[in-house]
Amino acid sequence: MKTYTLSLRHAPTEEGALLQVLILEAASVHEALEVFVHTFYRHDPIAWLFHAGALTIREGVALGLLRRYFSSDQIERVVEYVGGGHRVSFSQYD
Repeated sequence: MKTYTLSLRHAPTEEGALLQVLILEAASVHEALEVFVHTFYRHDPIAWLFHAGALTIREGVALGLLRRYFSSDQIERVVEYVGGGHRVSFSQYD
């Protein structure tokens, strides 16, 4: 199992640019991608087709990305939580 960070930044709107992030342990990139699609697009799978090309997949926890949204203590907890087999997902408007 490896840890992956998947992030998708949507085109800006009046509300800002929506960022969707999923951090998880998975057996493969393919599995991580399946979980991302299920987490954010299970109710509207057609919408995924419009956004799939903008997805970024990083191996490990993307600490630089998380530093924009969380304190150091919170990031430590995220790393521990994911290391314990849990998933962390969030959406944020910038």
